[in-house]
Amino acid sequence: MKQLVGIIFIFISLQIVGQSKKKQILFLNHKVDSLQTLLNVERSKSEEKLSNARVQNFNLQEKITSLENQITQTKKLLNESETALSSKNQINKEQQDLIKKLKEELQIKEDSLNLLRNEQDIQLLPDYFYSISDDELIRLFNVKDSDLGENFVSKTDLNLRPKYSIIGRQFFSLEGRIYLLVIMGVDNPNDDHVYVGTSFIACFKLTKSNLILCSKAFNTIDYAYGEFGSPPRLEKFLISGKHQISISLISFYTGMGYDLQGRSIFCMDRNMNFHVGYDEQSHEDDSGNQGSDDWENIDTTFEIEFKPNCNEYYDLVESKYSHNKLKSKRTLRYNPSTHKYEQVK
Repeated sequence: MKQLVGIIFIFISLQIVGQSKKKQILFLNHKVDSLQTLLNVERSKSEEKLSNARVQNFNLQEKITSLENQITQTKKLLNESETALSSKNQINKEQQDLIKKLKEELQIKEDSLNLLRNEQDIQLLPDYFYSISDDELIRLFNVKDSDLGENFVSKTDLNLRPKYSIIGRQFFSLEGRIYLLVIMGVDNPNDDHVYVGTSFIACFKLTKSNLILCSKAFNTIDYAYGEFGSPPRLEKFLISGKHQISISLISFYTGMGYDLQGRSIFCMDRNMNFHVGYDEQSHEDDSGNQGSDDWENIDTTFEIEFKPNCNEYYDLVESKYSHNKLKSKRTLRYNPSTHKYEQVK
């Protein structure tokens, strides 16, 4: 009899536990559904904000285009008036007043156009604005083998030449104009471990279906490079300010059991010249030494992101991880006078 009571007790307990587990599962499913609903709402809000921003940017661009057309017509009318007057020996007051009025009107419109352009933040654009092949872009860089120095002359076969390739491109709009930012990689014909490849960064302005080089291409070899003759890797293009775009390149080197990577951020100023604003370690590990006496179990990674603020240039936040665990953070601020990111004290 006692055994029967015990069996019945165990059976009832299992039933209760099963029902409890079922309730827990139902509760967790409900929580997951609630989180998914919240995620969908936040995603919809983000998409709506992005759509509104695009509409505002489109309307601003329309205003800029309209003003540019008005300025063109005013300049045309002004030139016609001055041309007509220059053929006459005597200029009457009425004609002088007309020229003065046209010049004032032109100045007002040009001032308004400049204000509109200054209000327009930098925008990353898709590729469909302009079609151009990698080979054509490489020619536009106008970099010759002789520009690379003696380290890019083959030590084994003079017929071997540096190889050029486009490793990244990004269209963007700034102050009502469209530009193309391009990174061209250069492979060193000497592909031994000690030889490195390099890259060049250039900005092109799109004018009437033509790309015009804004300034001389910037050689990254003193900061960003790759081992075995390879160029550095493009990490990403970054919006680093209201009117600033930057490029992050990753250098890499392996040896003695270590994997070392560096990150260099190249910032472009208003004159389309490039500056190295940040040049720090990106990753380090000694996994190649695992199992030996030299192994220290190093696994360090640094991640970066730009945070908008009330200034023209965004703050750079650097996060340090060890074995995928966050260890520290620091904030750096751009100094326009030195063109460097400096730690905020």
